[in-house]
Amino acid sequence: MISELASYLSKKGNAVFIISNCKGPMILKDYSVYQTPRLCCESISRIAHLLVAPFMLLFIHLTNRIDIVQAAGLTDLLVALPIRLIFRVPIVLRLSMWKHPSIVKQMRTVVSAADMIITLNSNMRDEIIKGGLNENQIVVIPNGVDINKFRPSLTDRRKIIMLWVSRLDSHKRPHLAVETLALVRNAYKNVCLQIVGEGEMKEQLQELVSKHGLQDSVRFLGYQSHDKVAEIMRNADIFLITSKGEGMSNALLEAMACGMTVVAPSASAIDVIQNGFNGFIASDPKEMSSVILKLIANTSLRRKIRENARRTVLGRFSINRMTANYLQIYQKLRQK
Repeated sequence: MISELASYLSKKGNAVFIISNCKGPMILKDYSVYQTPRLCCESISRIAHLLVAPFMLLFIHLTNRIDIVQAAGLTDLLVALPIRLIFRVPIVLRLSMWKHPSIVKQMRTVVSAADMIITLNSNMRDEIIKGGLNENQIVVIPNGVDINKFRPSLTDRRKIIMLWVSRLDSHKRPHLAVETLALVRNAYKNVCLQIVGEGEMKEQLQELVSKHGLQDSVRFLGYQSHDKVAEIMRNADIFLITSKGEGMSNALLEAMACGMTVVAPSASAIDVIQNGFNGFIASDPKEMSSVILKLIANTSLRRKIRENARRTVLGRFSINRMTANYLQIYQKLRQK
């Protein structure tokens, strides 16, 4: 979301600078990126970011006069605090991870230094307010989707394609997608599962696929570019989310924008999925497989859900709507 927001603000005539510690090269379009050192391991790189980024931010301010600092999490809030204290530059803090509410309670004094806090859903906002922060300081702005890139395909397919997209780690629980496929194939054979992503659980997943005899029905597609993910989504039918919880999943919104039918646990679909209207809520392989078999048997239901999913994104979760909400907050803080 950061790169999309930066690009939008730049196109509106604003000067945008990003300080990043992300892996890999960043594609520079309409804004400048300052990269902090990537060292021998992740933890040391984080420490380096905390030490170097405040000086980068100070340099940018002295040469360009910063109006607003957008902090992408609690670490970046710490980076921005010196410029906030010295030059009174307003900070907008975006909390995107579901684990943040409990951490925010422990760091209430630091977090309250932000001029505005943005959460991705109403549950996160409520939890943060319970932690003692001022409710007038917290705004809900959901993620947004490029509705032109992520759009439905009109191609009809004989085979039902299930899709799972994320990191292959324990929090995301990709093994539940494989187990769901195994149950579905007990009743319906003309179905397959595509898995997009890399991670520590890949070998374990491959063993699970072999155990269930699904080698011909599961494709591991590995890491894919954002454009390629859009293409894959346009050519799939049912999108599975199996994670323990999400602030707001970009992949979920992108799948809905492509007209896919989403099946997800309630903790990963807060403020997005209305069960039976624009997707389905299911928490384990048994529930998920039951929903999927119902969708396979009822093409008109599948078509209705697809249409409602796309309509939901167009109405509430477009990238233009998201970035306009951010710009409104920036302008309000700048005028103070």
